[in-house]
Amino acid sequence: MDAARNDQNYGRGVASVSHGGWLSPEEVGEDLRRVFGAPDYHPPVLPAVALEVHGLVKRADVGIPE
Repeated sequence: MDAARNDQNYGRGVASVSHGGWLSPEEVGEDLRRVFGAPDYHPPVLPAVALEVHGLVKRADVGIPE
C-alpha cells in the first residue's frame, strides 16, 4: 500500500456515481441489510493502532500518557 501512496497520481482518481433517483429510508435500510448480511461480506480490519487503543481503554490501570 505504501508504494501506491508514493505514486504521483495517488488520490487523483475520478469516479462517477449515477442512480435512478433518491432512495426511501426503507430502501436504504434494505440495501444496508443486504450488503452487511451477505455471506461474503467481511468488514475491514482495523489498523493496528486502533486495535491497541481499543485494548487500552478496557484496562483500568491505563492513563492518558499510555
